[in-house]
Amino acid sequence: MQRIQALRKGFYTILVVLLLLSVLLLFYYMLYRRVRLHANRFDMMFNHAPVSMIVLDADNNIHLWNKQAENTFQWAAKEAIGKNLLELIIPATHRDQVGRKITKVKKGLAACSGENTNITKKGKEIFCEWMHTPFENVAYKHGHVLCMARDITERKQLDSELERSAHYDALTQLPNRALILDLLKKSIAAAKRRHTAIGILFIDLDAFKKINDTFGHSTGDLVLRHSAQVIQQSIREVDYIGRLAGDEFLALLHDVGSATNANSIAQKIRIAIRKPVDVDGREFAVDASIGVSIYPDDSQDIDVLIHMADKEMYKEKDAKSSNQIHKSTDKKIVGIDEHS
Repeated sequence: MQRIQALRKGFYTILVVLLLLSVLLLFYYMLYRRVRLHANRFDMMFNHAPVSMIVLDADNNIHLWNKQAENTFQWAAKEAIGKNLLELIIPATHRDQVGRKITKVKKGLAACSGENTNITKKGKEIFCEWMHTPFENVAYKHGHVLCMARDITERKQLDSELERSAHYDALTQLPNRALILDLLKKSIAAAKRRHTAIGILFIDLDAFKKINDTFGHSTGDLVLRHSAQVIQQSIREVDYIGRLAGDEFLALLHDVGSATNANSIAQKIRIAIRKPVDVDGREFAVDASIGVSIYPDDSQDIDVLIHMADKEMYKEKDAKSSNQIHKSTDKKIVGIDEHS
């Protein structure tokens, strides 16, 4: 009887142990399923994310590289994994800067963002917006970084075009009125600190309206663009030239020294601009009237300086003889000498 009781006790003990093992196995199985489910979800989200996602180890070597990263940087995952991110897609001039950001993320365990140039597999430069954040899960422990990137090259180009259109004249590609006046303000401030002189040239193309009225605005635009190029080539690289409106230009001559020097440059522009330019089988010989004022000799006020140069320009224009348009039979030549 005692033996039977002992057997029963042993049987129940084994049954309890087996039951506990079953519960423990079920628990671990459910835990495994949950981990696998989370891992699968992460893999799905990672690989199908609309931004480039890259996981780096402590040495900045690539452990994970998603499909969008393949599209953006043109490196397949099997080519990129194991390589150093900085050496793979970051230009040498930016590596230290980007490397410091990633190191800061690892040490401070805080996300950081930035923008920088990147290089694709084909050597093309693109501009990307980056976000770096600490990353760890079951597979990747402390020290890993998740890098997310978005190609913003087109946006940057659009921003640049909008910036240029706001400050540069579309026809001549010269600074527009707003920009050239801002440059004048800054140039005078610099000249004041350095005790130097600024020459202001107010330039107007004589009888330019006749070209537009006679031959059309398309021809007039070509002549105007050529005249702008001639003026720009007649001044130094340190000087500025901008289009105020229509056929009026403003040139700023830095450290010009004296009115004599400024007038010499004005004469250089007159001579250069009188050389005929061929447009659709016609040669247009354009002339220009130029007024000069000097900072600080004539005034220290911007409006007064511009007004004085404008006034001097009109004096020259009024002193010129009337204009005549000359035409030849084969090649029509248009001489523009009349004041408008």
